[in-house]
Amino acid sequence: MVGSPQNYLAVIKVVGVGGAGVNAVNRMIDAGLKGVEFIAVKPRRSGPAHERC
Repeated sequence: MVGSPQNYLAVIKVVGVGGAGVNAVNRMIDAGLKGVEFIAVKPRRSGPAHERC
């Protein structure tokens, strides 16, 4: 049996990618944003030998 909509809570996840995304996540954390799961990904660049373009 499915419960009524009042029984469900929203799941909010913020994903920050790259330097700007990580900075945005950090600012949200510093601002005290609650009830949010934060994920920050800052990939490393391998250098010109691994770039396709």
